[in-house]
Amino acid sequence: MKFNSILKITSISLSIMFVGCVGTYKTAKYDIGMEEVERPQNVQKRYGELQITKQDSADVSKYVYEDSLISATWIPGPAKFAFQLKNKSDHSMKIIWDEAAFVSPSGESQRIMHKGVKYINRNEPQSPTVIVRGGKVSDIVFPTNNVSYVSGQYGGWRETGIFEPYAETSVEKLKPAKDHIGEEVQVLLPLEIQGTVNEYIFSFKVHDVELPESNSN
Repeated sequence: MKFNSILKITSISLSIMFVGCVGTYKTAKYDIGMEEVERPQNVQKRYGELQITKQDSADVSKYVYEDSLISATWIPGPAKFAFQLKNKSDHSMKIIWDEAAFVSPSGESQRIMHKGVKYINRNEPQSPTVIVRGGKVSDIVFPTNNVSYVSGQYGGWRETGIFEPYAETSVEKLKPAKDHIGEEVQVLLPLEIQGTVNEYIFSFKVHDVELPESNSN
């Protein structure tokens, strides 16, 4: 899937995904920004200064992190975080998913799952994603803790958001979303290059939550 497609899914669909009939739900708009990126000392020395920029469009805000090793574009949403990672080095790179982690606002480290992993296999070992030199990959990540199976006649797989609520039947039910303002989460992506694993920690913060008008459709 191209990153433009992921961008469209993130900006439009993630806020209403897994909630049933879209037309009956109201959604909260979360303003989640990238605050900082932590790198190992050897990466700082070898790959130089980092840069974080924000790119706004009509539908979504993107945050771009860049050094001389990688370029990472993030679209953080209340349900999932979409990203595109470009390998700027002269060597192949791997995302080591089994060592990746999502850190919740309470500081709990959780296992990550990404696009292509079946729900039933979420706790099993995940193969690394290989990015060839000069290549890039687009993906979506979220905590495995947010996926569960409900048995019974109307059961099945269920998925909760990173921040709840984000889609409800009334504005009143969305009001607790405001409590997330100021909360921070982190995504740890271990990137292996030439046998060395470099741990990048991307930190995000909820700057604001916009609720729809009570009389809006």
